Amino acid sequence: MAEIFSIITGITATLDQSLKLFQTIRAALKSTDELHKLFNQHAEEVSRVNQLVVLVRDEESLQTAAVKVALQDVEKHGKELEEHLKYIKFQVERNRLEQIGHALSSGSDDKNTLRGIMQVLGNSKMNLLSYILICNVGLVRGVDNSVKVNTTTLESLDGLIKSRLGIEDTLRIKKLVGDRQSSDDGLVTLTPEDIAVLSIDKPSEATTDVTAAKEIIRKRTIRGNTSLHTSLMLNTTVSAQDIWKDIDELTIENNTSKDNSTMVNYPIQTDDLVKILRAQRGTE
Repeated sequence: MAEIFSIITGITATLDQSLKLFQTIRAALKSTDELHKLFNQHAEEVSRVNQLVVLVRDEESLQTAAVKVALQDVEKHGKELEEHLKYIKFQVERNRLEQIGHALSSGSDDKNTLRGIMQVLGNSKMNLLSYILICNVGLVRGVDNSVKVNTTTLESLDGLIKSRLGIEDTLRIKKLVGDRQSSDDGLVTLTPEDIAVLSIDKPSEATTDVTAAKEIIRKRTIRGNTSLHTSLMLNTTVSAQDIWKDIDELTIENNTSKDNSTMVNYPIQTDDLVKILRAQRGTE
């Protein structure tokens, strides 16, 4: 599936760039222990997402229609992360460390843009994992039109998933087969009940999975923030595109700016942000 490979290539490039940005920003903020720890945690999560995506790249049997939709969700939120990290780096390079520290140290949900993006990316990762685990791998068709499972293939892939991702979850089809005795050629014949559970040969299988994947509700809430003392509070990302246009539920309420401060609660382009910064400094 060339399209999936293209999506995966884009994701890995985006996540690799994000990891480099984490390293650059972390080095600049090395004197702030709390932020250093936070950035380490976020970078580790990005690495885990990347490992999952690479697994799909390497195992063609996992490249289903539903997994493709889940990958697209990871791709979208990975781009959000990269754009926001680029902006943080932009701030670091302009010696706005005190302001960055204030913005990143907030522990409340929806008051910390970075935490919010990482949470959504983490949800996308778990969604991708769930669709990987329900893939029907190792299936072969018998001469009598029966459906069989190659247990060697199944065990190999299940072990690979566990070792690469460090998880205990098992492929759905492996749980179904369990410890049934295989034939001399390593095959286990599925019963009609098994086939029904796995929805094999049903035309709606891919459609059902894709529909379920698309039913993920994307939410974003920016609530109860207060900016003070001529500061600039960014509760969003800096992007050339409206990366929130596909959000299902967007709530922005009860936010307050005081003392000539500025608050931005919707994605903004870099040029516009520069204009705001210049206006704050009285240079425009």
